Amino acid sequence: MTMKILPVLALAPVLALAACGGSTTTGSIGPGAGAGGTPGGGGAGGGAGGGTGSAIRGVSTKFARAQQPIPTPVPIYEQGKFAYVPTGDLVTSSAPIEGTADLSTAKQAGGSVVVATGGRYRDGSAVPGVTAEAQTDARGITTTNALQSEFMGVSGTSVADVMVTYYDADQDGTDEFFTIDHHQDRIDVTQPIDTISIFYGGDFAPASTVASRTGVATFIGTDTGNADKGAAYVRVATGTGVSNSQVDYGGDVRMVADFGAGTVDGEITNLRRFGAQQAADFSLRLDGSQISGQHFDGGSVTMLQGATPVASFTDSAVTGSFLGQNADAVGGVFQANGTRGGQDVYLGGQFIAREGQTTN
Repeated sequence: MTMKILPVLALAPVLALAACGGSTTTGSIGPGAGAGGTPGGGGAGGGAGGGTGSAIRGVSTKFARAQQPIPTPVPIYEQGKFAYVPTGDLVTSSAPIEGTADLSTAKQAGGSVVVATGGRYRDGSAVPGVTAEAQTDARGITTTNALQSEFMGVSGTSVADVMVTYYDADQDGTDEFFTIDHHQDRIDVTQPIDTISIFYGGDFAPASTVASRTGVATFIGTDTGNADKGAAYVRVATGTGVSNSQVDYGGDVRMVADFGAGTVDGEITNLRRFGAQQAADFSLRLDGSQISGQHFDGGSVTMLQGATPVASFTDSAVTGSFLGQNADAVGGVFQANGTRGGQDVYLGGQFIAREGQTTN
């Protein structure tokens, strides 16, 4: 069975959340929600507000699932651990989704996470938020700088899987960065639509600090070689329908910010499969992001073998931010889709890196 894609699924410029009180904070996220500061200005798309908790940004992809050809009282659609790769075009947003995430109890036993966004797909439908309850207590994942917790949310017949990963990159006891993997309706076979969102937040740098920086800065993140979401995490799904396969990788990340040109380019290399530690046959380029305030957006993803592109992406998106009061770290997320070797391919992931080299 195959899956077809909706004809207009690109994320349109993100609409602002309706005013409904609440607050948004950034700054050090500590054990839960943001702890001070004001929301950072986003790039094109904007729209954070109306929620309570930490400011988040991200990307989202929307699939239309194929209906099963089996007579049933209600329509039944394909389902799997990861969305089957569509046979048609799927476009992610070059303008980031913005919103809020309440993580104030996320690390506690029996805690929860609440995500609200103002994002809309090009067909006018909303990028889903979620309220989800903890399925596991927050736990370390083989390294000293990362912690994960899993959640599940149920709203009527709609089911969400959520994974929150917290990063203490400098190991000072305070989380600088977190990511939220939100997969809506992965397991509900009565739902024709399946969405995958990757959000992030944390200790966003002051926009004034980024504006005052000059020259070129290099940010480095080195994977530990363990099965974790370390410096860079990449999930790749290849094939269509029941032939779909998913592989998760960890790797090294190098991002270069040219403050004079207002650009951020980077690469993810030395990718190895989680667990088995088999080397990947590709690397990634994350190029062309434009700096706006403390954030950078509008980049694209290229999959390479050596210097040769090996995938043709219909579209891709990279969005990230400078982190820390001195803007001495970067973190962000990305998605891409297209074909490789005659098969459909989808990838998504995240990265975090600290400043390792500066030239003026």
